[in-house]
Amino acid sequence: MRWSYDPRLVPRARALRNQSTPGEIALWKHLKKGQVFGVDFHRQKPLDRFILDFFAPSVALNVELDGASHAGRIGEDQVRDERLRRLGVSVLRFREVEARWQTEDVVQSIRHWVQRKLAGASNTPGSGPAGLSAPPAQAQPDAGLCGQPSPNTPGSGPAGLSAPLAQAQPDAGLCGQLPPNTPGSGPAGLSAPLDRGDVGIGLGSNLGDRGEELRQAFALLQEIDPGARFSSIYESTPVDCPPGSGLFLNAVALIRREGSLLRLLDQFQAYELERGRACVRPVNAPRPIDLDLLFAGDEVLSTPRLILPHPRLHGRLFVLLPLAELLPDFVLPGGGVGIQDLIRAAQSRPGAESCRKID
Repeated sequence: MRWSYDPRLVPRARALRNQSTPGEIALWKHLKKGQVFGVDFHRQKPLDRFILDFFAPSVALNVELDGASHAGRIGEDQVRDERLRRLGVSVLRFREVEARWQTEDVVQSIRHWVQRKLAGASNTPGSGPAGLSAPPAQAQPDAGLCGQPSPNTPGSGPAGLSAPLAQAQPDAGLCGQLPPNTPGSGPAGLSAPLDRGDVGIGLGSNLGDRGEELRQAFALLQEIDPGARFSSIYESTPVDCPPGSGLFLNAVALIRREGSLLRLLDQFQAYELERGRACVRPVNAPRPIDLDLLFAGDEVLSTPRLILPHPRLHGRLFVLLPLAELLPDFVLPGGGVGIQDLIRAAQSRPGAESCRKID
């Protein structure tokens, strides 16, 4: 595909290349010369009426690094990203400080995105994975890697623990044609005891077709572990959100652990970006999908990027109720408290969220 641009942008693009920021320089060392699966990236590339920080034409990907000035340009960035989306270009946004000091994390997110894009193109000629060009959520600086204000994944909590706001959207075919061993597919293995290799995943959606977002996430987890187990789907009211916030769909999954937890975290973050989640966004902003690490066997971890078990797992009904379906004898790692006691405590909490099974 030929990408048109305003030729008047060329001198400005050349000047920007000569004035690269520290983050751009650090990231370019990992993107140039086809280092990302042979994909060629270009720096400060004019396209349409914009200059893109990094652009990979073969996968139609724009990577943007936002400095402090973007705090006052939320509306401009939204218009720009929507225009590029309509042209078929996907946008991944990172903060300048992330690219400079957490370069490897940023590169891993880009690599996961490109890998899935290439896999989708090879499976379906002429198309990529669903949702790759989904529009981003409203943007605003957030702390941490890729909009990750606290450990685990963007959004600071398991699937809606910092419940984002959005209007509830109609869901097509919510209870039909789910992947095998997903909610509604039978009780096999639901009472299996916690194994050291079990990793608990919290899923949540309150933007777009929520049921479809969960189904797509179920399929992703089954790619990682064909024996993945899933709870029923629950609908819950938002927690700690402004008035008018929309309802969530939530579920919990169990997969077998293989390899690094941080690599799994990177994979989840890249997938969230694919599905249209903005890397820079307001706190509690709407998101199509959350995939959050809740626990990994009986491990207790506390690192800058990952805390296990998740620090808010014990108090959220939309995690505890579906988790109890899969592991009715679950005991909180490091805490020694059983899940039934956790549920009773959460239900008695003033202002506890409403959470009901819907399939």
